[in-house]
Amino acid sequence: MNFILLLLVIPICGFQEATARRHFDQAQEAQRSGDFEKAEKEYLAFLKLAPESAEAYSNLGVIYSRLSRFADAARSYEKALQLNPSLTPIYLNLGILYYREENFTAAIPPLEKFLSHSPENQQAILLAGLSYARAEKYRQAAPYLEKALSAKPDDIPTQFALAKVYLKIDRTAEALKILERLINDYPQSAEVHLLLGHARLSSAEYASAIEQFNLALQLNSQLPTLHYGLATAYNKQGRNDLAIEECRRELELNPQDGETNWLLGSLLELRSEFDDAEKHLQIAVKQRPDFASAWYLLGKIAFRRSQLAEAEKRVAKSLELEKEQEGAHFLLGQIYQRQGKRQQAQAEFEKVKKIQERNRTTKNTK
Repeated sequence: MNFILLLLVIPICGFQEATARRHFDQAQEAQRSGDFEKAEKEYLAFLKLAPESAEAYSNLGVIYSRLSRFADAARSYEKALQLNPSLTPIYLNLGILYYREENFTAAIPPLEKFLSHSPENQQAILLAGLSYARAEKYRQAAPYLEKALSAKPDDIPTQFALAKVYLKIDRTAEALKILERLINDYPQSAEVHLLLGHARLSSAEYASAIEQFNLALQLNSQLPTLHYGLATAYNKQGRNDLAIEECRRELELNPQDGETNWLLGSLLELRSEFDDAEKHLQIAVKQRPDFASAWYLLGKIAFRRSQLAEAEKRVAKSLELEKEQEGAHFLLGQIYQRQGKRQQAQAEFEKVKKIQERNRTTKNTK
């Protein structure tokens, strides 16, 4: 990723002009030769004489980026934009900086701003797509990655990124088309087998998914989500002992993974192993406070232990996050019933009936 260096110098009135220009020229010469410490010193000397130079602040931002002083770089770029918002290349520099820092949410606004002025810049298009994807804003990522791929159809990383995004937004057929092409060209790629396994999983082709995951396993057993994918496929086949084993293997690699902790918690809850199940579900909601299914299961465990107040709180949290949960409304009705709250219980059971009716109507209209 290349940062843009600005060459323009703002003229300075009076006898300071020659001195200031000398500092600026020496700063650029040092920057070109890779002497970043000298370049920083010269830019700062220049800014003492020309404190309103957006260009110098921008170039100083590039220097700090090269030195991995990212906070200083961000402040320099922001100062440059404050002084001259029309210097649109700085928005690209700022987007690159945040992307390199893996602050993907922060990278998006400056990249969008830059693209509003330079909509065909391929570097910015790709970075915007990747930033949206890494920020888990998959629907926004797709059009950028599609545009990037149309410009470079054979670019493997972009194909891979777009396939991952398609899987996240339920465009499985399009993901499969990319992945099947990639697997023909790269049959020894563990990453492609892994992603193809997830695509088969999304298509409910569980045996094929397991085959792909096992091929990936032979090539690289340490890949994130590999054992989780196997666990999910085994669970769908009703082979829950194997699913639990694979969840535990995934958690050896990534103990805090929310999805795997949720899946393992749900499998253990079915076995009535409530203490272990609750431990994993608590990790899941810590990682993802909006995890409605995990809150529901935590409520179910509390209900099974007759901890009614805690059960009510957890199920209510689940319904706050996702209102149309038939099972959660039914469970909340049971909790109210056990608490002697008959009217509230009846209201929840009525909600269950309405959800069932809506589901039947939706099914019949399809």
